[in-house]
Amino acid sequence: MERRRPVECGDDVEREGRKRKRATKEDDPKKKMAAAMRDPMLWHKVAAVSGVAALGLGTYGAHMFRPENPAYKEVWHTASLYHLVHTAALLGAPITKRPNVFGGLLTAGIVLFCGT
Repeated sequence: MERRRPVECGDDVEREGRKRKRATKEDDPKKKMAAAMRDPMLWHKVAAVSGVAALGLGTYGAHMFRPENPAYKEVWHTASLYHLVHTAALLGAPITKRPNVFGGLLTAGIVLFCGT
């Protein structure tokens, strides 16, 4: 009787004539997400996306937004200004003591206060 060796993570496995790579510990989606959340520079990427959105929405509000009630134009302008200020503050998230808390709260502020 042939003795089998235990299969280690990352070893190639042959099944049905095809070779496939075994899942390694690095392929775990939960670990990837945890690693991404440990990267404080993630908030620079969020700030970049937020900045592009703020500029686009501000441009739309200044040139194309024609509400029936003129007060809505002022509301749009205020929301756009707050969005830009929150985005600028988001750039400082990586240097704070708890970047994920700081960045998460600022992002929530952008969505809740500027988005409504």
